[in-house]
Amino acid sequence: MSKTKGWRRRLPPRTARSGWIYDRLLSIVLLGLFLASWVGQFVAQATEVRSNAETHGQPFEWTDFWPQFLSATFENWQSEFLQLFTFVVLTALFIHRNSAESADGDDELKAMLEELLARTESMDAKSGDAQPAHVPPA
Repeated sequence: MSKTKGWRRRLPPRTARSGWIYDRLLSIVLLGLFLASWVGQFVAQATEVRSNAETHGQPFEWTDFWPQFLSATFENWQSEFLQLFTFVVLTALFIHRNSAESADGDDELKAMLEELLARTESMDAKSGDAQPAHVPPA
C-alpha cells in the first residue's frame, strides 16, 4: 500500500524546479496581475481627479479622490462577480448533455454499466468460456 496523507494521493516528484515560490507561482502571478491592474486604476483615477480639479480651478485633494476611487473599484468588482455568478448559475441549470464537461447522471451511468455488462456477458457466451491467453491450458 502506498504512503498517503489521509485521503489525498501522493503526487509524483516534481522536476528540478521546486521550492516555496515555485509551488505557489500561480497565486503569486495572479496576485501580481491584480495589484498591477489596481495600481493602474489608482493612477488613472488620480490623474482624472487632478485634471478635473485643475479644470475647475481647484487644488487636488485626497478627500475628493478616495470616494471616487473606491466607488469605481467596487463597481468594477460588482460587475465581475455578477458576471461570474451568472455564468456559474447558468452552467448549473443548463447542462450540455453528453459533453466532456458535464457529469453523467446516475441513471445514465447505471445504463452505461448495464450495457457494458451485457456486452461482456455476450462475448463470454460466444467464446465458450475459453481460458485467457496468458494462462497455459491444464
